[in-house]
Amino acid sequence: MARKDVFDNPKHYENPKLYSRGLRLSNFSELFFISGYSAASGPPDGSGPPVVEYPNDAISQMQWIVESLDAYIANVPYSDGTGHYSVNDVIYFDLVLSSTIDGDTREQALYYLESWFASADTKPSTGILKMVEALASPEILVEMELILAH
Repeated sequence: MARKDVFDNPKHYENPKLYSRGLRLSNFSELFFISGYSAASGPPDGSGPPVVEYPNDAISQMQWIVESLDAYIANVPYSDGTGHYSVNDVIYFDLVLSSTIDGDTREQALYYLESWFASADTKPSTGILKMVEALASPEILVEMELILAH
């Protein structure tokens, strides 16, 4: 199992319920990257267009993403056969939100993410909360990228 050491900065704003400011990783054997994860479903072979779950509803999209991610990573086995990924393996994340989202909605989205990370032994390091003009579809308001380590 990867060893994670947290190095927060006492002179910088922290949210220890959601992330670690500095995270040193050692003794790991593999990395697992998840990119562009949004509330979109559809044929896994790409034979049809994606279906946006909860179009234009950032809070429901965030909740769908967190629940879906949990189930998704639980089905990805470690390459050494010793288990499957979980929220404990997340070492880094980026949260990307549409710039059309207001401040209260942004805070609620962060709450869902914080709730997911609540069970993690060590909080991951965080990237930048990004507000962008557009994502892959105008109906998608939330997207995540994650790095997991084992």
